[in-house]
Amino acid sequence: MARSADSCCILYMRLSDYGVNGNTFKLEKAICNHGFFMMAPNHWDTLTKTFTRPLRLTTSLSVIVSVSQPPAQNQLLLKIHHATLLSPEDQHAIKVARMFRLSVVDENAIQEFHKLHLDARNQEFGRLFRSPSLFEDIVKTILLCNCNWQRSLEMAKALCKFQYELDKGVLVKRNGRTWRRKQRSVVEACSLGLGNFPSCEEIALLSESDELNKFCNLGYRARFILRLAQHIVSGKLQLQKYEMMMMNDNTETTTQIMASLQTIKGVSKFASANIMMCLGYYQFIPCDTETIRHLKEFHGIKDCCKTSVASNVKMLYETYSPFNCLAYWFELVKEYERQLGKPLSELKNSEYICVTGKKS
Repeated sequence: MARSADSCCILYMRLSDYGVNGNTFKLEKAICNHGFFMMAPNHWDTLTKTFTRPLRLTTSLSVIVSVSQPPAQNQLLLKIHHATLLSPEDQHAIKVARMFRLSVVDENAIQEFHKLHLDARNQEFGRLFRSPSLFEDIVKTILLCNCNWQRSLEMAKALCKFQYELDKGVLVKRNGRTWRRKQRSVVEACSLGLGNFPSCEEIALLSESDELNKFCNLGYRARFILRLAQHIVSGKLQLQKYEMMMMNDNTETTTQIMASLQTIKGVSKFASANIMMCLGYYQFIPCDTETIRHLKEFHGIKDCCKTSVASNVKMLYETYSPFNCLAYWFELVKEYERQLGKPLSELKNSEYICVTGKKS
């Protein structure tokens, strides 16, 4: 149900319509559990418990969407700022359900995981936040590689600023081939001072990765991100096939997807495992230096190293299969919160750079 009020379109999303139990769903638990929620253009308000970011409609126009959860109600409240009534197609296009994993498939996975992990059930952990698109998930995963957390945050923010500068309006496809500029995007009114996360179509318009790197300082990642965008736009790489294959979940399919992801330039073994997690395949744990640190400090495996970490995590988390990664992230999040002295949902934006297990 949607209505318009004070130049703001109000939309109510009934959780039961998505197969989600409204009695157990908590918005802050669905959002504040994975580093992606801290990366631009996402914004979590600790006081009002409201999530805000630009999202795209079917026309590719960006609008600012705020999401909150009214108390004791089996629904989410969406405010689409500076917009009139949204069509059913536009309501689907904003991909709120994808970010918060509102689906029967996700709900069933959480219930199965909770049967194996009682502590996670008791602390209402099971949804890992992701982006409104798989493209954004992949790019942000590339931003995580071979750098510290602060730099990852800075690069995501730079990409959103770049999108704002790159396209003062929005890019609209014409005749299936060329692009023209339309009216200024609603995203310019965003109080967050950022644009949207750039789409693959916007990045693919660039002729060289230097154009992207000059503004965003992405280093070697710029050429991988440009190549990724160009291959998607040209049809050489079809990301929708990965999400469609998710519906045919079996061991062979999972192995195929993992292998296919690693053929994408810039997608390492760590990156492919992280992308699999975003897709909803939790068998694989993204192993990096943070994983090694966690296993040493939390599990006492002092000799854990780059060559042994894969076998170490297999030993520790196999009992939770096929939800190994959820069990790992549950531990990681609880350790971060213990060290910080507060839940991730109570962190100020300026404190996000502190969310790491590495001692300064």
